[in-house]
Amino acid sequence: MDAALATEALKLRRSPVARTGWLAVVLGVPALTAAARAGGDSQLAVKAAAMLTGTGLAGYLGVVGQVTTVAMLVTTGIVTAWCSAANSSTAPSPDSSRPRCPGAGSRPRNSSS
Repeated sequence: MDAALATEALKLRRSPVARTGWLAVVLGVPALTAAARAGGDSQLAVKAAAMLTGTGLAGYLGVVGQVTTVAMLVTTGIVTAWCSAANSSTAPSPDSSRPRCPGAGSRPRNSSS
């Protein structure tokens, strides 16, 4: 079981889609949260300030919660769609150099149900 999990983690770590999504979450959430807290006259600061639901720590955590929720939903959807496309019948053969999705081919599908 440990070897299977390590293999699947390696596939996910090497996939360019997952790396891009990870960077968007890790860099995007702090950037938008900082823009909301900093204020200013830029378009990003004005849009981010509209997300503030309160003042102080409550407002800050509200912005962090909103931005993190949306970022994770979008990133999860994109990675899941990539997994579905990578495992479809039009995907390259398994011996291709393109990394496959986690779980792809790890279990046979039950076609009787």
